[in-house]
Amino acid sequence: MSEQPRPSRPPGTVLAVVVLLGLLSVALLGLAVAAIAANEFDPARLLIAVAVAIVLALVATALGQGRPGSGYAGLVVGLLLLGYGVYLSGLGETTSLELLVGIAVTVLMLNRRSRAWTAGS
Repeated sequence: MSEQPRPSRPPGTVLAVVVLLGLLSVALLGLAVAAIAANEFDPARLLIAVAVAIVLALVATALGQGRPGSGYAGLVVGLLLLGYGVYLSGLGETTSLELLVGIAVTVLMLNRRSRAWTAGS
């Protein structure tokens, strides 16, 4: 039985995850720049925000390229965002962006087409 050739473009579920992670990364960098411009920033928090933005961008890039194992990284990022969103909701915050993005990324990464794209075949 012959294998079907791998498509040249990622499936829509992976593209949606790439867009969500990319937008969240840009938003974090934007908040960091706004904090610097307002002269109200803690260097440690700024470093953490930039590091998280870089990790989100790297995971989005790996997913878009279909690198083997990137699906696991996307799933872990989705679950971490989900957990952080639940934590923020427990603090009395309204439904947080992290919770919504975490749910979306987790569900999209569990999709069969997403798993097939990142399987490394």
